[in-house]
Amino acid sequence: MVLLVACSPAAPEPKVAVAPKSSAAPPAPKPAPARARWLLTGSGVTVAAAQVDLGAQGIFQVGSHGRRWLLKSDGTVSASSFLLASHLVGARRDGTRWSLLGEDGTVFVADEPLGPPTSTRAAPKTSGPTRFAMGKSAIVGAEEDGTLHRSTGAAWSKSKLPVGPGEVVHSVAANARGEILVLIHPQRVLYSADDGATFAPLATPGIGASSLKVDANDDLWLEGAIVDKMAKLGGSPRKLEIATSFAELAKADTGAPKPPPAGTRTVIGDRIVHVVETLDVVSHRKKITVAVGAFDGKTGEPWTLATAASALTRVRVAGSGGDVVVDLHEPDADPSTSRLFRTTDDGKTWQPIGALEGHEGTGFRVLAGAGWVAVGELCTTIAGPCSPARAKLGAKDWQPLDLPPKLRLASAEVDAARDRVFVLGDEAGTLKVFTGKRDGKLTKIDLSLPGRPAATTLDSKGGLRLVYASPWRLLRLSPEGKLAPTLYLPFDVHGVDLAGDRGYAWGDEQAWETADGGEHWTKVALGATGPVACAPSGCLQGGSVRVGWELPDPEKALIAATTQPIKDPSDTPHDAPAAAGPPIAIQCAPSGPPKKASGQLWLETRGALDGDVRLVAPVGDDDKTTGLTVVKGSAPPSLVQLLPPPPKANGPRTVRDWDWTTAAGVVLARYSYSTEVKFDEEGGKKYNPVDVDLAWYAAAQGKVHKAKLPKVKPFRVGRVAPSALTEIVDGGLLFLAHTGESPIYFVHDDGKVETFARPTGADAFGFNAGSKIGKRIILAQQRFESVALISSEDLGKTWSRAVWTLGEEAALQLVGGKPALVLASGLGETSSAFIDPRGMIPFDAITPDPPAALRLSSATTPSGSKAFVPCAAKTKAGLRMFASGPEWRPVKLSLTGADLPSELTTHGNYVRIGRDGAACTDAMLVTANVGDDDWYAYVPADDPGHAFLLKRLPDDAGKFSLRPLACSLKP
Repeated sequence: MVLLVACSPAAPEPKVAVAPKSSAAPPAPKPAPARARWLLTGSGVTVAAAQVDLGAQGIFQVGSHGRRWLLKSDGTVSASSFLLASHLVGARRDGTRWSLLGEDGTVFVADEPLGPPTSTRAAPKTSGPTRFAMGKSAIVGAEEDGTLHRSTGAAWSKSKLPVGPGEVVHSVAANARGEILVLIHPQRVLYSADDGATFAPLATPGIGASSLKVDANDDLWLEGAIVDKMAKLGGSPRKLEIATSFAELAKADTGAPKPPPAGTRTVIGDRIVHVVETLDVVSHRKKITVAVGAFDGKTGEPWTLATAASALTRVRVAGSGGDVVVDLHEPDADPSTSRLFRTTDDGKTWQPIGALEGHEGTGFRVLAGAGWVAVGELCTTIAGPCSPARAKLGAKDWQPLDLPPKLRLASAEVDAARDRVFVLGDEAGTLKVFTGKRDGKLTKIDLSLPGRPAATTLDSKGGLRLVYASPWRLLRLSPEGKLAPTLYLPFDVHGVDLAGDRGYAWGDEQAWETADGGEHWTKVALGATGPVACAPSGCLQGGSVRVGWELPDPEKALIAATTQPIKDPSDTPHDAPAAAGPPIAIQCAPSGPPKKASGQLWLETRGALDGDVRLVAPVGDDDKTTGLTVVKGSAPPSLVQLLPPPPKANGPRTVRDWDWTTAAGVVLARYSYSTEVKFDEEGGKKYNPVDVDLAWYAAAQGKVHKAKLPKVKPFRVGRVAPSALTEIVDGGLLFLAHTGESPIYFVHDDGKVETFARPTGADAFGFNAGSKIGKRIILAQQRFESVALISSEDLGKTWSRAVWTLGEEAALQLVGGKPALVLASGLGETSSAFIDPRGMIPFDAITPDPPAALRLSSATTPSGSKAFVPCAAKTKAGLRMFASGPEWRPVKLSLTGADLPSELTTHGNYVRIGRDGAACTDAMLVTANVGDDDWYAYVPADDPGHAFLLKRLPDDAGKFSLRPLACSLKP
């Protein structure tokens, strides 16, 4: 991107004669910069982000998209038509002027609350996302890493907040009393009583922390992750206390500009044409009125073009400049007829152009401008034959346009000053351009362009400009038909329109303006969203009108269009990281014959097991899981039978199977429920009783355990999906239905079943992780980026609760036999599978604030030569992931043996993260696609002599072969 500022070229100082002294006139005052105005409709006034009480004048509020408004004491609202190019997050009276704070740190200075800005103060230079707030006399901005920017005037100072390694600043709030709160994730709050000069930690209650707010009384609030839970800053000393109510900023939803009458508004030439169609439901006829107005917010007097038209009548409008043409096409008339009308005096009078008979053909369009009208195909019947496109100049008769018969008219640009017209048409997906005199022969310009453009216009020199999307680009055609090099918009947008040299573009929360036909742009305020249509006097978007333009303005920085399309970060492929060194070499040879097995392979997401288990793959047919294929470190592959196959005929009962992989093994649950509706007389609720057969493979023991739970009630009628928490814990299995009244089941390894009272209340459902250590039970419920924890130290007799907002997804794990929350971006399908772990929060008790997070970085991840350490036995209890980072090295595996691929390569390794954050390499997964076969080699780092090779059989769904390997590893 190139940043250009409009200025004059440098020139040498001219030599001038010295004139006698005289009383010269003072220099002319500098003209005020142009300011476009927005005439907003509908939701022109929004919820306030900040406000200032002006006493008898009312309440001044600011909000999104640079909007400002005044709530008057009589209940009316006065909204500013001068929007600012930023969301506003603060407002303050500084002496005789007003300072308005944008969310990016820019300060807009205005003489009046609703007036145009007279100057701006630049935001500080930041290195990433920054949250700004306006205090008593200072403005503060906090970057995500804790860098603090503070200003009490025009200059900015920089310091550092007490933010721990890996913690992220989430939001900032301030009030006019000089109090400031900073919310950090994982959940921490900092407090300042001196306008941001110093900060200290502030304890939070156990409601989580999602955002900070300032209410209409200028009080600071912490919004909890639990719905309707808020904590207010108060007391002495100051603290956050849970409150039952929240005094939110007043909503200005009255007094907004009234929306126009029902109908459609279209930009035609330099006018806004408003068409209203009113249908009589009795006669099934409709009245059609048209009003033409200028870009001043006023709608002209409506003119009735039809009092009782057919309900099927279609209305089209066209034109340019002050010429407006309306076409009424009645398809059910006999014959079908198009009636055209023209106005040149803003709809005060209308002249009929004539009636044309025929059905609208596929390429029918109405094009008009400066006394010239053209229409597309009109056909005798729907199937044809069809007349060619024709045009009419002034009072002359209709004349055929010399265009190809299969050309579909797209648009036309009429240059009345040069008596010239450009006609654009689509021919088999290619745009054709024809030009010539309005009443003369059209000549085809020898070039082929993509299909219909998003916008077309004629520039001030008579050249044609076309805007295309995907990517957004500008094509420029000179009056002589010469095509200039393509220019690309220097930013990503959702819509663009040009009107001569003027133009407007809008995107995500931003807008831009051009005064040279799209070659240079400047950022302006975004007033509305949706399709945009522009005229020389302004633009129409989303029912709102933008009046005037802001360029040329010497204070506006210009951004030049580029000769190459911009690169969208979201389109960047997620390739493997660049290798830091040569591949890790592994040499393998078969150590036994292949063994055929059936089941699903979940090597990436189902492999997080303790002990020396290397692979778990559910086995079964027709989605009925019966067993597991287990590969142990020093033994050949074996099939472990968990449950027998279900009966072929279920009768009145339905049987379904689900399996879970946990950090300690694999659980298989079979649900058997009656299809008949049961009724709970005592509770007055319908439910289906569910019989549950459980089998789990405890990886540390290498054993299968089984149990049966009859008539469990976790489901309502129609709720037959799996709805239970199952976790292998110390000495057995923890089982809890998500819904219903069933207790917590603890099933011992010997099949004995204990039940504990489940927690009650609104947060007693939806758990997705749990653990049991002695008499302690911990249940966790993940909600977006927060986790609700419920803990019992006495086997469910009493429960304590806390909600922690972490800023990232998390899952409860047992790490080293103790509970920990693992932070990660990109959770897998199971709680034990992660991509890119970010950290861990080990804890021994539930407190209102979470303990300090243990952040994991690539430097501690054993993914390269410097940290390639096989896991010892004591590190087996941990988290498995694919490693990546600056020390990443690929793995190259060479194979010897008949019918085997000679080489496999990988994108990453399996590693384990212990409770203390230390990491080690657990294994390497090496893959390749050879022909139609998928190959997987799994090599334990601590026991490469007992690896194995899998081959997915493409012609036999759910089947694979498993073969032991003996490998040597040389990291």
